[in-house]
Amino acid sequence: MASRVFQRLAEAEARVHGTTPERVHFHDVGAVDAIVDVTGACIGLHLLGVDAVHVGALPVGGGFVEGPHGRMPVPGPATAELLKGFPTLDTGIRRELVTPTGAAILTTLAAGAGTMPAMRITAVGYGAGTMDLETPNVLRLFVGEASGASGPAPVETIVQVETTVDDMSPQLYEPLLERLLEAGALDVWLTPVIMKRSRPGVVLTVLCEPARVADLSRLLFEESSTIGVRWTAYQRARLEREMVRLDTAHGPGPSGPGGARAGARRGPSPPRHPLTPSPARHTVGGAFPASDPHHSGGCAVKKTVSMTINGAPQSHEVEPRLLLVHYIREQAGLTGTHVGCDTSQCGACTVHVNGMAVKSCTLLAVQCDGAQVLTIEGLAKDGKLHPIQDGFWEKHGLQCGFCTPGMIMSAHQMLQRNPRPTEAQIRHDLEGNLCRCTGYHNIVKAIQYAAEKMAGK
Repeated sequence: MASRVFQRLAEAEARVHGTTPERVHFHDVGAVDAIVDVTGACIGLHLLGVDAVHVGALPVGGGFVEGPHGRMPVPGPATAELLKGFPTLDTGIRRELVTPTGAAILTTLAAGAGTMPAMRITAVGYGAGTMDLETPNVLRLFVGEASGASGPAPVETIVQVETTVDDMSPQLYEPLLERLLEAGALDVWLTPVIMKRSRPGVVLTVLCEPARVADLSRLLFEESSTIGVRWTAYQRARLEREMVRLDTAHGPGPSGPGGARAGARRGPSPPRHPLTPSPARHTVGGAFPASDPHHSGGCAVKKTVSMTINGAPQSHEVEPRLLLVHYIREQAGLTGTHVGCDTSQCGACTVHVNGMAVKSCTLLAVQCDGAQVLTIEGLAKDGKLHPIQDGFWEKHGLQCGFCTPGMIMSAHQMLQRNPRPTEAQIRHDLEGNLCRCTGYHNIVKAIQYAAEKMAGK
C-alpha cells in the first residue's frame, strides 16, 4: 500500500521536473516527512481494518508557498499533477491545504471521491493542524460499515476520458484499446458519430480511476491522432463481482479471466417474467466438448481459397471467417484497398468481384472462391493511369486519399453502365462512398473529366 503511494508521488514529481522517478531527488518526495505521513496513514488504515477509502472534494487552498525551488503557487506543481481528474473546491482560504504527500495518499488509496457513501458510522476521529485558519483546521475521519443487504451498493468516483477523432485509420484502434486497458483503464469503447460537415468520426471513451487520468491522457496523445482530450468525474455504484466456474450442458465452463462473471446483488432478486427461462437452463458460451463436430477445440479450421486478382492467380489457406478485404491486403499483398469502417458504411474497401462493385468488408474470402477480382492496382495499364485515376489527379479529387480507391472503383462501374452521367447521377451513384474530407465537388468534376476522356473528347 505504502509503496504504491510513494511510486505515484515519485511519478508526479518526475513529470513536473521533466525526469524519471528513479532520478527524483529525495527532497522532492518529502524525505522523512513523507515516510512518516505515508506509512503512518497506511498503518492506521490497516489497524482499523479499512476495506475502502472515500474522500470528499479536496479544498486545495490558494496563494503561494516557499519550497526547495523557491516561491510556488498553491496548489504546487506536484499536487496539481496528482489531483488530475480528482474533484476539488476553492474555500477562499489563501494557504496550502493539500500537500503533495497528502494528495498522493488520497488519490492513490481512495476508491471514491465526492459524496459520502451510505454506511453505518462506528467511529469518528479528528486530526488538528498547527496553522490558524479562518475555518477549523482539522481533518475528520469517519469509520463505518457499508449498508446492509437492503441498502444501495457503495458509491465510488470514476472518470470518463473522451476524445473525438475523424482522421485516424480504423486499423489503429484495436492496438490503442489494448494499450489503454494495459495502462489501467477500467473499460474502453468506440462510438461512431457524424461531425461537422457530415464527416464520420469516432468518440473514444475510457473509464478509469481518478489517479489514472494523466497517464491515459498522455497515452491518447501518443497513440492516436487526437489533439485534445476531455474528462468528467462520475459517481457510480457497482455490485461486488467475482469470476466463477459453471457446469453447463456442454461441459465445464472456463474459469479465470475468461470465465463467467457473477455479481452479488444486495437485497431480494427481482421477479422473473413468466416467460423468462430458469437460470439453470442458461449456458456459458465458449465451452464445448472435444467431441462437438461443430467446434475444433480452439484450433482454427482453414480452407484453401483461390481467386484471380487483377489477372494474377492467388491461392491461400485462410480461416473461413477471413474477410475479402483482408485476403486482398494480407494474403495478396495489395494494400491499395483500404479498411475504413468494417461496417460497410464508408466504401473505402470497394473492389470489383466478377464485374460488380462490392464492399469487400461485407464478403468473406471463401464466398469469392474462383472469382475474378479487380482492385485499384489493376486499373492502370502499361504504366499509364486509367482515365478515372487521371481525373482524380487533374481535378484535385484526391483530398486525403483515404476514400479515393473506393471512389474510383465505384466510379469505374458507374461509367461502364452509364458513360455520360449527369452530376445528379454521379452524386446518386456515389451515395455509398463517404469522403471524410467532404471534397465531393472535386470528385464529381474528376468523374466528369474521366467520362469525357473515355468518350474521346
